[in-house]
Parts: sequence; C-alpha cells; structure tokens
Amino acid sequence: MLRRLIAKLLHRKPAPGSLIHEKWENGFRAGKNRRIEEAEEEHFSARSERGAFLLELRRKHLFAWALNESYRYRNFAVDMEIEIDAENGHSSAGAVFRYVNEENYYYALVSNSGRFRLDVVFNGNPMTLIPWLEIPLEEERFTLRIIAHNNNLSFYLDQEWIAEIDDETVDSGYLGFAMQNYGEQDEARARLNRIALDSRPVEVEVYYYRWTRFIRPIPE
Repeated sequence: MLRRLIAKLLHRKPAPGSLIHEKWENGFRAGKNRRIEEAEEEHFSARSERGAFLLELRRKHLFAWALNESYRYRNFAVDMEIEIDAENGHSSAGAVFRYVNEENYYYALVSNSGRFRLDVVFNGNPMTLIPWLEIPLEEERFTLRIIAHNNNLSFYLDQEWIAEIDDETVDSGYLGFAMQNYGEQDEARARLNRIALDSRPVEVEVYYYRWTRFIRPIPE
C-alpha cells in the first residue's frame, strides 16, 4: 500500500501553470496538437492543420501568438521548425517566451527579409533589446533555437549562432508560437512544423555551455 502511494506521488502530473523541468516534443502528426491553444477570431486563426500548427493573420500590421499554457519555464532550450508562407508579403515568425501575461513577455522574430530581432514587453511597455539584425536566411523554412539560461538569452538559426544578450526583465513564463504581419498584404501565414523543448536543469546547462562557450559562431 505504501509503495503504491509513493509511486502515485512520484508520477503525479504537475498542476497547470507550474514551473517545471521536462522534455517535451510535438511534431503535430495526424493533426495532433498537445498543449498549444487554438483560436478562431475575425483577424486571427491558430489551429493544427496537415501535420503543423498554423497561424493565419488576416490584417496588416498585426502581431499574434498561440501559447502552450500547460506549464511555465525559466531555463530551457527549444528548437522550433518554422515555415513562413512563400506567398506572404513582409512578415516574420518566431516565439514568445517567459510569457506572464499580455503586459510582460519576450518575443523573438525571424523575418522573410532575412533579419532577426528581440524585444521585451514589461508592464505593457515594449522595449527593443536587439534591433533588426541581418542573418543568413536562405529560405522561408528554418529552425530557430532559443537557449534561456538565467539572464543569458542566446539565439541560433539552423544550428548557427546569430545573437546573444543578458537581460533579467522577465524571469519565467509560458512559451508560444508568434507571428507578425507588416504592411504589404492583408493576409499572412506561418507554420510551426515541430517543437522540441528541454527544461531539465542538467540538460540546459549542457546546451548553454556547449553552444555559448565551445561552439564558435561563423565569422560572418
């Protein structure tokens, strides 16, 4: 009896919204969506579709996101395989992370014009941490990696370092898929084909030291 009780406690599912350490992956096969919220509104749609998670924006100058609101994360490494629709006008896609609410979060975006940026929203005030930075983006499909290690935030495009900064504005929060449509077309789409996250402390330490200390970025 005691043994069963201990086993049950050890395998108890964390409460929604908990700050947790885990390894989680989703490839959205057969339309399966575990965790990321879906929505259907007048100017915005977020849904699983044909082996991916699709964000569809139906207005110019619109920024939107879909969250994994199951658990919160502080330190983590995440790979997001993203595809920006080739028919879009100027647009970008990426991640919101350490998302507390609509007034406190980070967002990192890769644009189809070959640039990257990082911003933080604190108490409803947006602040640019890394302004638009030219990156070697060769096609609309790419993998964005984010490593959040205490105050250090580092970013990688298809296994290559592109940016790094220390910032302590937001400590922890949810993770999500984000997209921005600019002023060229009324509609824009982007797909999250796969997401793989690891927030286990030892594994995050390995990611951090391997990618920020031992693997040298390309000179360009």
